[in-house]
Amino acid sequence: MHTVLRSAVARFDEVLSVLHFDQNLRTMPETVSSARSAEWRRMIYSGTIINMYGALEQFVDDTVKKYASFTNILFTEYEKVPEALRKAHDEQARRLLNRDSGGRLSRDDTDHMVRCLASCLDGGTEFKISGTALSYHDNNLKIGILSEMFGRVNVSLDAITKALDLDAFENGILNGIYADLDSLLLDLVNRRNEISHGDYPDLLEPDVLSGVANVLKWLVAALFDELRKSTFNSISSLDVGYVTKYYEKPKAHLIELSSAELSVGQVLFGIERSTQRLRAAKITSLQDDSVSTDSVLRESMRDKEGIVGLTVDPPVKFGGKISTIPLEVAEILYDDDFRALQ
Repeated sequence: MHTVLRSAVARFDEVLSVLHFDQNLRTMPETVSSARSAEWRRMIYSGTIINMYGALEQFVDDTVKKYASFTNILFTEYEKVPEALRKAHDEQARRLLNRDSGGRLSRDDTDHMVRCLASCLDGGTEFKISGTALSYHDNNLKIGILSEMFGRVNVSLDAITKALDLDAFENGILNGIYADLDSLLLDLVNRRNEISHGDYPDLLEPDVLSGVANVLKWLVAALFDELRKSTFNSISSLDVGYVTKYYEKPKAHLIELSSAELSVGQVLFGIERSTQRLRAAKITSLQDDSVSTDSVLRESMRDKEGIVGLTVDPPVKFGGKISTIPLEVAEILYDDDFRALQ
């Protein structure tokens, strides 16, 4: 799944590099070629708008499809799949199988969707979710459609849009141009549609287009992080314990242990307090009743309340529950920390 994120971010980086080049065109002297340079700016503008929208749409489609293909690994039984995802898949598959999709679905797509729906109706461990059904959408990606599509995979955009609206639309270059993410996406869709019909609306300045590209780059990363966090909170993980206290100076956690055993070198997953992102970290030290140890057994701990102290690398400040995850699941939900820890 991380390949999907890297691909989308790379496309936005390409957009930014083109815009940086276009800024040089604005300082060209007025000459006989000025008309040609103006047309060149229009071409760059058109390509930028189409690429920004295309990168967002491809990211959303690819992420939902890829997530669908992993659900039988993330959730060992169909009944353990989040209800929102089960409902969305069932409704989407039935709707598409009972209507003309305008020729966008091949016979193979339809046949695969039927098999996936049948496997879900059986409700066993061999279920499959159809990425085609889950990702299908008829409309342009305005905020309502974007919210609906990520709602299908059990992700809410509320926290994301609040943070983004404050960060991008009350500060910085986009302040006063767009009110919020909703208005930015609406404008992007309208401009993309006008260009596709051969029209050229008023050209946005390169610095504004750069601001839009940065917002979309921020958005795709936030959506991906939220999907990882939502999945972590939904899967059947092995709870290690719950953070009761954190000490800033030694960067140490106090954990109320719930697992039977804990060892130095073990990789833990949890939600980072400051960023609310899913993070991975390896245990570097353990203390049982202030005594350093390489491992602890819950039933024979010195601390009778089951409180263990630990430090981790990287020094993530966890909050709430800390868990271990089966390797095949962790490899789907990994972050850069986890890859480095393998």
